[in-house]
Amino acid sequence: MAALTTDPHGRILLVRKQTSQMFMQPGGKPEPGEDSLSALRRELQEELQVDVPASALSPVGEFETDTANEPGHVLHSQVFRLHLDQPVTASAEIAEARWFTLDEADALGDRLAPLARKLLPRLAAPRLRESVRALILDERDKVLLVRFQFGPARFWANPGGGIEAGEDRLTALQRELREEVGLDVDTLGPEVWTKTAYFPMNGCDGQVDHIHLVRTSHFTPKPEFTDQQLRDEGVQEIRWWSVDEILNSTEVFAPRALRELLPDVLRRVPDQPLTIAGF
Repeated sequence: MAALTTDPHGRILLVRKQTSQMFMQPGGKPEPGEDSLSALRRELQEELQVDVPASALSPVGEFETDTANEPGHVLHSQVFRLHLDQPVTASAEIAEARWFTLDEADALGDRLAPLARKLLPRLAAPRLRESVRALILDERDKVLLVRFQFGPARFWANPGGGIEAGEDRLTALQRELREEVGLDVDTLGPEVWTKTAYFPMNGCDGQVDHIHLVRTSHFTPKPEFTDQQLRDEGVQEIRWWSVDEILNSTEVFAPRALRELLPDVLRRVPDQPLTIAGF
């Protein structure tokens, strides 16, 4: 069993065992009576000290390759896809656990295990969903943010969402803002940030958020969506934030660097959007 593991930056996690110079996917062999998912979950806990639910592991397929450390032998592997946004700690027989860009992994040459090399092309052309969001500022520079919750993940983000078939960015943003916060906009303001994060969702490998500045008078959010429709979209709360509240809050924001990015935008709207990698 092996985990094809990636993070929000699109990097791949590879491990090196104490007895080898080869980098490979984390994983191992099932013990008697274990099914595939139970075995892989146990291996991830033992090797990396991460506890992942079975629902976080999605099947990629079964592969036959040469073994990494036993010439002349064939390895039969059942591979599962895993997205991680948390630290890992090398333990048990693992000497090293590192995140690699695809180019860095490819540059390992003979130190990249055959299975890992076979899996690299699956990450080379990620399918990214296009999304549009609004940095909504009122006349006092307060920011309107939406609190999303998906499973254990809870964070405050700019309202907006995916661009549907046949929509341009303005049309999509108009729809999303009416649904989520009850705001009508006529024009698309300047794009201040372009954020690309990698995570599995609806058949895609990640999302590109185009975040546009929207200036408006202060208003009370009145979404078109019902409370149940908002919850179905992951929306739990909507509120205005002052800059000081954001700077002093312990909440998680998306972009994660919102505390650093927001003051810069208030001082000067950039001529070109700032590129952000990850959440």
